[in-house]
Amino acid sequence: MVAKLERRMAETSVVPADHHVAVSGRVTEVDLRYTQNGTPVLLVGLAGEDGRPYYLQVKALRGRAEYWADRLSKGTPVLAEAVLSQYKGQDGRTYTSLLAKRLELVDPQAVGESAPDARGNTREVPGLNLFVGRGVAVRVESRTPTLAVVRARFVTGGRRDERGYAPAAFVDVKGFDEVARELARVKEGQPFFVQGRLRVDTWEGKEGKRYELRVEALFVKPLLRESGGVLEEGKGDLEEFPPEDDLPF
Repeated sequence: MVAKLERRMAETSVVPADHHVAVSGRVTEVDLRYTQNGTPVLLVGLAGEDGRPYYLQVKALRGRAEYWADRLSKGTPVLAEAVLSQYKGQDGRTYTSLLAKRLELVDPQAVGESAPDARGNTREVPGLNLFVGRGVAVRVESRTPTLAVVRARFVTGGRRDERGYAPAAFVDVKGFDEVARELARVKEGQPFFVQGRLRVDTWEGKEGKRYELRVEALFVKPLLRESGGVLEEGKGDLEEFPPEDDLPF
């Protein structure tokens, strides 16, 4: 009985992510770095169009990082399957990015290519930019009749902390027009399903240019309650992120 309980605790100490990201694009950046502990971290910039241009950065870790660092170059079309990743930098700011769980080369004959942008990068046309997940609303704002914003918590997957909390990322989910009305129905503390795409907001702050990754909702479905541990239990193909103070960026 004790052994069974210990196994149960070990299984539930690691939780899967409650969301999935699939994004494709032509590579704009390949930057392999190492943490202080020697962990390889690969930064891959992807550029595509899904009605309008998007530029996203995906991180890969450890063996996956070194493997793809030698195989990717500027202009290569790539598909990444990822989850959100959030950490606090040395400057005290919270940064949100994408952690790749899988990278795939895309057949260059199967996708179009945009004209070069101001930096000489080309984009994949059309590109895949898909976010699907189940978050919990932390704050709900109806800013205008055609714009609603929900600050949401998404479980990123990994090992629980010493207090038993699952690792999570807090991001804004924005809805426009008809989607805004549905998003505004979500209440604080309520779980909801969202399908959308990723965008990066930019603005000038007191300390220079700022960037924030957010979800632009295309479909929203408020849910009744959390599903009693369905997302909390079990183990998946998980990869723990290095400690925040061990990151080189």
